[in-house]
Amino acid sequence: MKKYLFALLFFISFLNLNIFPQNKEINIDILIKEAIERNPEILSAKKEYEFYKSKISESYYPSNPQIEFERMYSGDEKNFVIKQELEFPTKLYLKKKISENYYQIYRWKYLSVKNEVVYKLYEAYINYYFSFAYESLYKENIDLMKAFLKIIEAKNSSNYGKQSDILKAQIELLRIKNIAELINQEKEIYKSKINSILNRDINSDLGIPLELEFKEEEFSYKDLKNKIEKNNPDLNSFLFNILISEKNINLSKQENIPDIILSYRKRNSNNSSMDNTYDFSIGFSLPLWFKKQKDNINASKIEKEMFVARYNAEKSEVFLKLKEILTEIQTYKKFIDLYKTAIYYCPMHPDYTSNKPGSCLICGMDLVLKEKNEKLDTENKSSKRKIKFYRNPMNPDITSSVPAKDEMGMDYIPVYENDEINNIKLSGEKKQMIGIKTFKAVYRNLEYKIKAPAYIGYDPDLYNALYEYKEALKIEENFKSSKSENIKDIYPVL
Repeated sequence: MKKYLFALLFFISFLNLNIFPQNKEINIDILIKEAIERNPEILSAKKEYEFYKSKISESYYPSNPQIEFERMYSGDEKNFVIKQELEFPTKLYLKKKISENYYQIYRWKYLSVKNEVVYKLYEAYINYYFSFAYESLYKENIDLMKAFLKIIEAKNSSNYGKQSDILKAQIELLRIKNIAELINQEKEIYKSKINSILNRDINSDLGIPLELEFKEEEFSYKDLKNKIEKNNPDLNSFLFNILISEKNINLSKQENIPDIILSYRKRNSNNSSMDNTYDFSIGFSLPLWFKKQKDNINASKIEKEMFVARYNAEKSEVFLKLKEILTEIQTYKKFIDLYKTAIYYCPMHPDYTSNKPGSCLICGMDLVLKEKNEKLDTENKSSKRKIKFYRNPMNPDITSSVPAKDEMGMDYIPVYENDEINNIKLSGEKKQMIGIKTFKAVYRNLEYKIKAPAYIGYDPDLYNALYEYKEALKIEENFKSSKSENIKDIYPVL
């Protein structure tokens, strides 16, 4: 049995079948190489410039020769004629240069397409990398929140917790799961984009993306400007179009130069003196349509001016984009420096710090950026004070004499000597930051105005009762103010 099992494993390894798949790592350099070899846009642009390269030699070949057979009316003479028209050498030279320039245009177009595809691949890879990293981070947060929820549920079952805390934790867990699901959807979208660029099946697995290694290089605006003028594909394409227009102007001018026509005639005649004789002649074309050449020259000049204008417009746009990119890079560098040196802390729990914005894991409050001078003062005070013990961030009753971690992996908070544990003191700045306001204690009525919508309905009985009540009050007031003791003197009607 062991022999058969060994033979089966050897056969599987020989076929290179991966029955235990493992997540492989991918590198942007390998993906770029594959994209250049497999991307349809790049391959199409490459074949296009190769096509124009093959047409260079064809451009300066002479036209096809003419072969004629002549038979005289009498039938006594039969002639075999070959004619070849040769363009003036300078014309052929200019046509060759024009063809070479067309080849250069499509070569730069190929480089432009390749750069665009590589840029799209870079963009998709970076987004895929961050989505992959965020997904891993949120999975860890989900595990932490599940552990935290178990602790709260255990405390609640022991009558040490609140049901509202369980509800808050469940809502937070659901929120984190929803975010993780959205991130996973984004990751799948970017994975499909990468596979599409590589001309793969869009559902193909990519693996674990490696972090990009950036080499920070300092370039001045002037240096980059010179590099762009020399290497930008779009600008170079316009330059070669300008050169083609100039060559077309010269070619149109040379249309006034006659072309050469060579002719060879071989005779077969009944006349012995003419039989087996041959003639050789040379002639020239006569360019009589001078307006045609003039119109071609004017059209080529207009075409050149058009390409010069488009070149200048493209150059201005590229240099403006370069300035914007350099400005953005400088701004991001400042953000990176700030991110490396910044410290965020919780206003309610100053000992809880982080190197990036977020929420306090103890109370959930937003972390606040700590200024450098405040950071130094806190470090100096902390270094001078002596730590008395460490307490659990979630349960202050649990303490330790040495640094420790709780069930969720959170560090115990140090408690220094001479700290008042039972009393909480906040500075005026922190009180203002978290919205605490104080007032002098006075006796006053606790009132609260409530504004609510209502409907007014007419009630005849209630109206009559109120009217009679008001009339009775008037009679009573008049009677009190009257000198007469008899009410009938005041109201004879009664």
